[in-house]
Amino acid sequence: MNKIFIFLIVLFSQTLPLPAEEINVVTLPKGGTNLLHKAVELISGDNLILGSTITTKNNNTILLHHLWKGIVPLFKNKKSKNILLVRDIRDAIVSQKYWINKVENWGGKGAIMSDEEVSRFSALSSDEQISYLIQQDSSREFMQHFSKSIIQIAKDTQAYIIKYEDLVGAKGGGDDIKQKETIKHLASLLGYDISDEKAALVGE
Repeated sequence: MNKIFIFLIVLFSQTLPLPAEEINVVTLPKGGTNLLHKAVELISGDNLILGSTITTKNNNTILLHHLWKGIVPLFKNKKSKNILLVRDIRDAIVSQKYWINKVENWGGKGAIMSDEEVSRFSALSSDEQISYLIQQDSSREFMQHFSKSIIQIAKDTQAYIIKYEDLVGAKGGGDDIKQKETIKHLASLLGYDISDEKAALVGE
């Protein structure tokens, strides 16, 4: 009798859908947002929009957002699952430099520098541009806010920290085995059990 009961529990646990979850997927600005965005879409098969909440095919609700001050309180919601992608903030500053040079009409430039400053910035060497960004008040506030937020969030048992460096794989200077493990872990947090083959596809 006990064996039949155990068999039925196992059977129904495999066939019944898991309870829906609220999941917040959050990144640092210039901290791997596009990479995480792509990974979550490939894992779930859903289209995500930065700053918006969607209902996924497995009935979870996912919010993809940057770690601005207004988002930090979400990590105190014990009913939600919170995933934070972190990156070395020094690398985020370097990424910001490339982004400013690459995107002509990026709205975020106005929060960092005026049009006149953009012109002066463009004339600097690569090293001078990085030094310029680091010395700006907005950049110092950027680094201080995110450093403190990461430390605060890391103490929360509902928060799951994923490192950008573990998600990029060998092509991005990381490790392919670690990348596959990280992608499968991310998938499990999102409510999916994916194969090694699917994980490799997500990591391409």
